Amino acid sequence: MANIKSNDKSKRQDDVRNLNNKALKSEIKTAMKKAKTLKTEELVNNAVKLIDKAVTSGVFHKNKAARLKSTMHLIEATKGPAVKKTTAPKKEVEKPTPKPAVKKTTAPKKEVA
Repeated sequence: MANIKSNDKSKRQDDVRNLNNKALKSEIKTAMKKAKTLKTEELVNNAVKLIDKAVTSGVFHKNKAARLKSTMHLIEATKGPAVKKTTAPKKEVEKPTPKPAVKKTTAPKKEVA
């Protein structure tokens, strides 16, 4: 707990800002996912708008925003059908047969004279 009132107030302000930043980041991620799956110009423009908003509010660095906007414009350029990644079927691997249990034999103890 802070002993100084100004520290207490700045802690409250930080908490509010943190929540607002998280909400904006989440909104951007959702908009980008929608734009990637549906590939419409309107959704791409909405995602770019949100990214610009994050830069002006200081949530994202301008270089990160440029990367994200670049990927959004690439999605817009390739307006083909939404493609889901498919994985190749896994090959069945034969399991090695377990070795039969071997009984350990102990050598007879030698007497020391």
